[in-house]
Amino acid sequence: MFIRPDWRDKGAYKWMLHGPVHGAIAWEFIRRNPDYHKDVTPYQNEVIDFRRDNPTSFDEGESSFEFPERFSAMVCCHMFHRPERFKFWRTYFVNRWRLHRPMLPDEQVHGEEIIFTTIDQFESFKVQGLTSPVTQSRVLIPVDLSRPLEEIQEQLFFQVRRLREEGIRDGTIKPQTNRTLAPRVYVEQLRILDAFDEGATVREIGHVLSPGAVNDIDARQLDKRINAAHVAAKKMLESGWRVLLPGS
Repeated sequence: MFIRPDWRDKGAYKWMLHGPVHGAIAWEFIRRNPDYHKDVTPYQNEVIDFRRDNPTSFDEGESSFEFPERFSAMVCCHMFHRPERFKFWRTYFVNRWRLHRPMLPDEQVHGEEIIFTTIDQFESFKVQGLTSPVTQSRVLIPVDLSRPLEEIQEQLFFQVRRLREEGIRDGTIKPQTNRTLAPRVYVEQLRILDAFDEGATVREIGHVLSPGAVNDIDARQLDKRINAAHVAAKKMLESGWRVLLPGS
């Protein structure tokens, strides 16, 4: 069972503010989504049923694990003995949730183990020559890995920039705009979702998230801001998380 952090404790969400965390924040919205819980439940039941019906197929040490670590061990065995079923579920979660595998909402990861699938077919890339014109946005650029790392990075930077500029100029590439917000905005939205889930009032949430902020009896500026942020948070919860993923 997924246990939400204490929304009053901003330190419980602090890890989301550092590093390339957009994918991890997307997972935080997904794991709170009721539809995701509905999707992962039948998969979880199938794995548990397989464990019950095939006790000899599992490692004896698996029983010493706690849940959900124990479930992860079950998944490995289920994947080995029922690869066609694992492929079915993996395909479903890739298409529906962009996850490389089904994940339980209560898995204790902070994004470092989460892989979002953005491109399934390697053939969708084209090897890009140094002088050939750009004909599509997805390219493979050959590099000499024996060269010093700094040299490789510098060559790639200039090559990518040149190809991108040429593609935009020729009309073969349509540049994407950055629609993501600062991580602190999404962290506040998650805290608001967790607060409402606990039954907190708008006023209580406002006092915790913005202590000392003006909230006149008539204007209720803070109440309006919290309500607006809650609306935005619910949109992120439903499908807005996709904007945080590469290629969106």
